[in-house]
Amino acid sequence: QFLLLFSFWALTRFLRDQGAVWILAMNIGLGLAVLTKPILVYFWIPNLLYHAWIYARTRRLVVLIAGGLPLLVVSAWSGRNAVMTGYFHFSSIQASQMRVLTGSDPISAVDESEMEEHNLRAFQVYLERFIFRWPRTLEKILIDPLFLFLDPGRFDIFEFLNMPHDVRSWKLVFGGDSGRKEFFNRIPLLILIYLPVVGFLNVLILAGFLYFVFTESQSFEWKIFFLLVISYVLAAVIFGAVGASRYRLPLEPLLILSIEPMLSQLTALFRRDT
Repeated sequence: QFLLLFSFWALTRFLRDQGAVWILAMNIGLGLAVLTKPILVYFWIPNLLYHAWIYARTRRLVVLIAGGLPLLVVSAWSGRNAVMTGYFHFSSIQASQMRVLTGSDPISAVDESEMEEHNLRAFQVYLERFIFRWPRTLEKILIDPLFLFLDPGRFDIFEFLNMPHDVRSWKLVFGGDSGRKEFFNRIPLLILIYLPVVGFLNVLILAGFLYFVFTESQSFEWKIFFLLVISYVLAAVIFGAVGASRYRLPLEPLLILSIEPMLSQLTALFRRDT
């Protein structure tokens, strides 16, 4: 969160002062952020496109150089992993798979062709799950972004309490008496108090985010980058883990900041009325 927030602050200074140091600082922050939370490992792609757009508007070479820094970090760390393990990757291989690849696990060691066959099967499962099952894919595209904004952390709570994941908040509305009874019986009282409070804050944040997007509350260039970050994490949620508040965590400071224009407007209207 800190590194993303720092990058946005540096971008603000660059758009205001046009200082080269600020666009470099922004991308250094992004490079450190991807080392901290690998969900950003592919963000160098939209980031580079954004800097190419800024370069087309400013014709400053430092913008393109700075935009390539996150890609340099990802490539350098993947190269380091290739030297250490013999496999060019950033952080996608789990410990069990790594033991297989390096042969340090004699019981489960496999050769490279068998690992390639395993990866091919995994890719086929991915195609089956997200490409060929269009109704489910469409549902994920339409519904999962709402989970990112509105989910009050149910997934993480269930993980912490070692509870089953089949308790869904939609049962409160559509589950009938049996669904509501199941929901209330399975979740402790303190968690039941916590969920509506955080849920209300999430609704406030979503309203503030929409107000921020559709009003002239920030410069166009800043808003485009803001939406790129939000869209990237949404895509990671849609095609990755769903309903987990930890995937929203890097965006939390940005989402909170985005409600400031709406709160300022509401405050001004209240003061004018009173």
